[in-house]
Amino acid sequence: MSSTEFFSDESIEARIRKAEEALDVLKHLTKMTYDEFASNLINVYAAKGALLIIAQAIIDMANYLIASKDFGVPASREEVMDILESYGVFPENIAKKLIELVRIRDRLLHSYSVIGEKALYEEISSIIEIIEKALSIIQREIRSLSTQ
Repeated sequence: MSSTEFFSDESIEARIRKAEEALDVLKHLTKMTYDEFASNLINVYAAKGALLIIAQAIIDMANYLIASKDFGVPASREEVMDILESYGVFPENIAKKLIELVRIRDRLLHSYSVIGEKALYEEISSIIEIIEKALSIIQREIRSLSTQ
C-alpha cells in the first residue's frame, strides 16, 4: 500500500480538523500568564498533547504531499520538512521551525529529555504563528492536488 492509499480525503480532513482544534488549545493556553499556565498540571499536559497532535498531523500531511507529488522518500521526520522546503512548498523559516516541532514531538513522545514548564510555555507562545502558516500552506497544497 502506498502512502497516498493510506490517506483518504476523510482522514486528511480529520487531521486538519484535529490540528486546528489543538491549535485552539495552544492559543487558549497562551492567553494565560506563565504563572497561571504552570500552576495547573492540566494546562501543561494540554499543551504537550496539543503539540503532539499538531506535530503528527503536520508530519502525516507533509508525507502525503511528498508521496502525492513524487518528491522522493524521506529518511526521517525532519527530512520531510527539508524536502518540502527544497521543492518550494515551505519557506525556509517555516521548515526550520517545523523541524524544531518534530524534535519537540520526539522529546515529548519518547521522553528523551524533560521539557520544563517554562520552556514549554515559551515554545507554544513562539510557534503558534508558524503552525497557522504551515497548516494554511498544507491545506492549499492538498487542495491543489484535487485540481490536477
